[in-house]
Formats: sequence, structure tokens, C-alpha cells
Amino acid sequence: MAEKQKGFDLAAALGSVSNLDTGIEGREQLKYLDIELVQPDPDNFYSMDGLDDLAGNIELIGLQQPLRVRPDPENEGKYIIVSGHRRRAALSILVGEGKDDFRLIPCLIEGRQESAAMRKLRLIFANSSTRMLSPADMAQQAKDVEDLLYQLQEEGTEFPGRMRDHVAEACQVSKSRLARLKVIREGLTDPWKGHFEDGSLVESSAYELARLSPEIQKLTYEALTKDGKTKIKDIPTWRYSGLADVVKDLRGTHCDKNGDGKCERVDVRVETAIKDSRWADCARCCANCYKLATCKKSCAPCREIAQKKAEEAAAKKAREAQEAKEREAEEEAQREIGRKAWVRLGNAIKTANVPLDSLMELWVYSPDEDDVAEVKHRFAGETLDGNGISMTDDHPLQSLGVEELVDLADKLGVSLDFLFCRTDEPRQVQEITKEVREWRSRGETPPTDKTIVVYAMTNDGPKYTPAVWDGFRFHAPGDPKKELTGLAQQFTRWTLLPGDE
Repeated sequence: MAEKQKGFDLAAALGSVSNLDTGIEGREQLKYLDIELVQPDPDNFYSMDGLDDLAGNIELIGLQQPLRVRPDPENEGKYIIVSGHRRRAALSILVGEGKDDFRLIPCLIEGRQESAAMRKLRLIFANSSTRMLSPADMAQQAKDVEDLLYQLQEEGTEFPGRMRDHVAEACQVSKSRLARLKVIREGLTDPWKGHFEDGSLVESSAYELARLSPEIQKLTYEALTKDGKTKIKDIPTWRYSGLADVVKDLRGTHCDKNGDGKCERVDVRVETAIKDSRWADCARCCANCYKLATCKKSCAPCREIAQKKAEEAAAKKAREAQEAKEREAEEEAQREIGRKAWVRLGNAIKTANVPLDSLMELWVYSPDEDDVAEVKHRFAGETLDGNGISMTDDHPLQSLGVEELVDLADKLGVSLDFLFCRTDEPRQVQEITKEVREWRSRGETPPTDKTIVVYAMTNDGPKYTPAVWDGFRFHAPGDPKKELTGLAQQFTRWTLLPGDE
């Protein structure tokens, strides 16, 4: 066995020699070699991405750094790359395009004699400082370095201190990250490992998964990819945290509804909990699930509960629908009362010949043209929707005070009952007869479009009827469409309302 080396300096052993010479054995030599004589190292595991961009850069500004090679012991006159695999591949692209200026490559030829383990270790050391490695590449690199260092140790090289420190130094990575990568390398199972290697699974997620048992890793992958749409790269790291405890808790669930105490739906609950570790939907017991009433996949012991809840839900839905229908009917009835009151008020104002402008401030403070236009629309029984309208009351008398109501009724010569649609008679008969000053015979034609009271003797006694004569027929005050049929033949006298003489 070779004598052990004391005080081993890994960086010095792996670093390059700066003196260039072409004649001293063991020194590096700078030569221009044909590209066909320079072959990749079969032990190189680093990715060869971005070659087209690198080839374009070399074509533009030239090769800025020579390749480092060593003689191929099995093929005289040929060389194996120590450092510069991507540069050689990029130059090969240019030569393949017919650019023979790049066929001769500047190379540093190493002359040192060393073991295969040391050569591969130096290959790794050279690449770790010249390229950005993916987490998967770094994990593989750390494993190879560790294996090589142990091999060198068996060959007689002594490494003082902990092996992990030397691996971290060779890979130029922190010891804490090196520990995480080792957990990933040793604990991550397929197919997660494939996603980690192609970059779709980030390092933090890979670390969380690698700490789980192979079984739970398998369950997790099946649950998250079952829909065929989920992309691994879009799944946040927190989704994998604490899954072992979640699965353990779910599998330990006791079911009071089942005879053997086991949950029939535990597999579904585990799958759902993995999909969303915040415990939504099927992650909970069927008996406590808010979807039980409508779920068709509940466990057998809970189906009776589900049926009952479904019936209760259906009854509640029907009850709420009926209540909503009744509320709508009531609201529509109130709206109809409001519309009728607006129409009646408009007709009364027109019959009394009272200027609308003199009444507008009963509903709107400082009314403008838009407010007047809306009131006229409401008098016509129309409903308007829009912004900027000051009036909001559905009933014309809703916002008026007692004194305003009395004053309005007096101005229009009608009763409050009439304005509130409690009667179709503009004035109480008792009030009319008290104020009558002159009855006129039916031979005298009543004035048109004025409210009068007609008198007729019926089998039930005297009858006083408010009416408006339009020149052809009598109709109800405030409602020209409501004809008072037969009144023209029955009445014997009539009189104007006080104030209409």
C-alpha cells in the first residue's frame, strides 16, 4: 500500500498548475489539437445545455479559454477532456457548419501521472467552478466526490477531519446544502427522482418528499397526478410538508358508525388530504362533512345520515323558495299600491288644475327638470331606473308629514282615504252634502273634466256618486278608463264640488 500523505491539501491537489512548458515532464503543455483528436471523458455526467448560444458566442469573440486535456492511455495521439466538454461540443457545431477556422483547438495537456479516481475528482473540481449546476447535477456530483474520496482514502490518501467537509470543499457548496442534497439523493424515489433530475421538481420540494417513506411518496405522486392536468412544477413546497403526520392521523381514525371501528373511506381521505393539506372536503369524516347531503360517495354507515340530511336540505330549499316567492309577491303588491297611488295623485292634480311646480318640493328639495320628468312618468304609471334621480320613495305619500298630507288633500279637494286608495270616492258623501250650495237638474249638461257629485234615488235610498263627464260618458275621478255604466240614465241632479263652481 502506498505511503499515506500527511496534511493533505485537497484544493492544491485538484487545482491546475500555472507553469506552461513543452519540454519538462509533468508540466502542462499548450498545443493546438485537431478537434477529432479531443474526445469527451466518458465519466462526465454534466448537462450539455445551451450549446447553440455558446457556439454563437465563440464565433463572435473567439474561444477565451483553452480546454484542459490529458493523453488517452488507450489511443495514442488522442486526448480526453478534463475540463471544457461544452466548449468542445460548441466548436463541433461550428466545424459541422463548415467553419474550419475552429477545427484547431488550444489545449493544455496535463503531464501528471495519477489514478483514475484522482482524474475523475479533478474533472469534477474543474467543472464545479466553471458552470451553474442544477440541484440534480450537484447532488450527483456530491455523491461522486464522496465515492472518489473514499476510494482515494483506500489507495492511501489521508484526509484529516470529516469527509463531509472535503466533499463540500470539492463541490464548492455549503455543508448544510450538501446534507439536504444527500437526503434527496438517498431518500427520493421514482418517479419523483425523474422530475428532480429534469428540473420540474425544485430542491425544497424534493427535500420534503425525500423525508417521507417510499409508500407515502408513491401515494402523493398518484394523488397529485391522478387528474392528468397537474404540473409538478406548479405544486408549492408546503403541499408536501407534514404529510407523514397527516396520513398517520387519518389511518388511525376510529369510526363510531362502523362495527369494526375502521373508516371505509380512509384511502379517499388520504388522497384528498394529500391534494390539499389544509384538510378540505373528503379529508374529514363523512359524518362531519358539509357535503354529506349531496355526496354520492359517502361511506355505508353514513348513508342513512346522508339521506336524512338530503331530505332536510330539500325541504329547506323548498321552504326558502316558497318564502322568497311570497316575499316577491308582497313586494310586488306594495309596488302596485305605489304605482296606483302615483296615478291617482296625478289625475287628482290634473282634475283640480293645481300646477305641478307648486307641489314638487313635497317630494324633492330644489327639484330640477329631471325630477319633474320623473314625477310625470310616475303619474303615468311608469317605473324608471337610472342614476341621478332624487326621488326614491315607492309611494307618493310615504315621505310626507301630517300637515303636508292634510294640506295636499285640501288643495286637491279630495279626502286622505282617496289619496291612500282606501276609497274610490274623492270626498266623503257627508262632507259633500254639507257643502252643497246648488243642485242642478239633469237637463243641464255638466262641465267636462271636472269632478261632480250626481244624485240618484235607488231602492236602497239616495245615492251620491263622484263622477267626471268627458262629453260622452261618466267615468271615475282619476281613472278615465273606468266607465260608470248606466249612471247617465239613473241620476236626477248633480252638483260641482266646492271650489269647482
